[in-house]
Amino acid sequence: MSERNLRKHNILVVGSSNTDMVIKTNHLPRPGETMLGGTFFMNPGGKGANQAVAIARLGGEVSFICKTGSDIFGHQSQQLFEEEGIDTSYIFSDSKNPSGVALITVDAHAENCIVVAFPREFTANRFSEGRGSYRTSRVDINAVRNTDGYC
Repeated sequence: MSERNLRKHNILVVGSSNTDMVIKTNHLPRPGETMLGGTFFMNPGGKGANQAVAIARLGGEVSFICKTGSDIFGHQSQQLFEEEGIDTSYIFSDSKNPSGVALITVDAHAENCIVVAFPREFTANRFSEGRGSYRTSRVDINAVRNTDGYC
């Protein structure tokens, strides 16, 4: 789809937003092994967030539905989405659950191990804020995972 065609559509993304915490190492740790890593960095991540940012950077009008925790990671994500020009009217901040994080170890051969901590309590309910209303039935997070997304 061309950039011109993207601008003609308001695209809705429902998915995850989390913070990737990445450590580079010479090799991936073995079970029970503690090792010193090298470079550490944090990036915004999550399949839904990555899709929403990519669409916005290609010139598309995008609305993003997700939940974040009411914590530093959630606030940073919200700010990033606003800076990218994403409609954040449907991003919900949950004060009872933390934001999702992914712990990623990458070795010298670019192989990786990823563990994602994502609260199971993040479920899709009735979303009705902002310009319009998106309505879904209550969906268990496992059902949403089958579509490669979290909310």
